[in-house]
Amino acid sequence: MPFPRFRVFLAFLFCVNAFGQSQISDDQEFLRKHQFDLVSVTGERADDYAVTKVFRNPIYHLTVAIKEGYGQSPYWGNLVAARVGDQLVPVPRPLREGDVPDLVSMLRSDFKLTTEDAAETLQRAFDLIYPPATSDAAWAEKFRRDGNQWTFVRTRSMGSIGPSTLVVTTDQQGLITQIRYVRGPLPTAAAR
Repeated sequence: MPFPRFRVFLAFLFCVNAFGQSQISDDQEFLRKHQFDLVSVTGERADDYAVTKVFRNPIYHLTVAIKEGYGQSPYWGNLVAARVGDQLVPVPRPLREGDVPDLVSMLRSDFKLTTEDAAETLQRAFDLIYPPATSDAAWAEKFRRDGNQWTFVRTRSMGSIGPSTLVVTTDQQGLITQIRYVRGPLPTAAAR
């Protein structure tokens, strides 16, 4: 009779499945327990006046070191993250052209971009969370204003590729409503 064999087969599948889940659970617990044997995270809070004036949450510079089996030197990477409630979230790093709404949502609601002093503060905050590609401070203008749009240059032109910029749009009171990452020629009033 095929029916009892089917029951035995189902019982076998249940046991294998239950054993597999237990094994996965044990593996996950083992990895959680030992993850810091391979990965270390160190960091410090960015307490610069510009960062605290521009961003609503604490910002941290983190170094993540990963031990590898290829030698004594670990792989490492730098991250910038914000403390939002009880979570640590990455500060968005734009790589493609377009709006960066997550960055706008991290700004203080009382920060107003209305004067060159405020633009210098924002420039300094950008420099700390998005360090420029070069230490040569004379290679480009820091920022420029055209009405309610401010352009902050982040990298210099490379050959036919123009600089990368953050174009910040404000409302009439100076509240930042949009940040757009642009790669290429600087935007002009006619192109907007």
